[in-house]
Amino acid sequence: MLSPSLNVVQPATIRSNGKANAGSSSDIEHDDTIVHLLLKLGVCPATPFLIIQRYILPHHKRSRAPNTKISYEEALILCIQVSYVKSHVQLLLSQAEDSVGLMQELKDTMLLRSFTGRPSQLGDGAVMACNFLVASQLYLPSDYTGRDQPGLEKVFCDDSEIRTVDPCYLGTDPPGLTSEPEERREAWSSFLQQLGCRVAPDLIKKELLLNPGVAGKRFAINSRGNVAVC
Repeated sequence: MLSPSLNVVQPATIRSNGKANAGSSSDIEHDDTIVHLLLKLGVCPATPFLIIQRYILPHHKRSRAPNTKISYEEALILCIQVSYVKSHVQLLLSQAEDSVGLMQELKDTMLLRSFTGRPSQLGDGAVMACNFLVASQLYLPSDYTGRDQPGLEKVFCDDSEIRTVDPCYLGTDPPGLTSEPEERREAWSSFLQQLGCRVAPDLIKKELLLNPGVAGKRFAINSRGNVAVC
């Protein structure tokens, strides 16, 4: 799943004489010695916990640098990495010493592909017009919340400041993961909300002075347009 972007030690580097069928006791001892040396040199075991901690999270932090242009290949890698985290998030949190702190790091670091207005496709040219943002800056469109829910992507299609998560993630699950479309949608919706994506507009309180002659009185208006005297 991550092999195109993950540097992996080739099996021939470890196996005795480069043979795939080496299996004698001396061969196994020799292989163990090489593995021990590689670990001392800093090579990480390919476990989900270490892959996420030492590869995926640093990758997303680097991609947040100002003026970073995201190529098609880089966009695809970032999307696949999010899918990998989704597949292993429960195992990751169960192995962490500070699961709350690690979950917060995921929220603050993981970048999600977003779009403004109508959704785009993964193959949109060499340099993507979309943005990658953290979950707290994004809403979930009806592709994730369900067709019977209000489609925020339609309500806010003309607002360039409102961004929703691209539906492309629904097609990034690993090939071995078999699930019905509805199960896949619910799993992604749950995970993205766990990261901090929103499913409803926030109420924003603004203070307005509606009449300069009304001294000392302030009015609050929320996102639904309701006004109240404060």
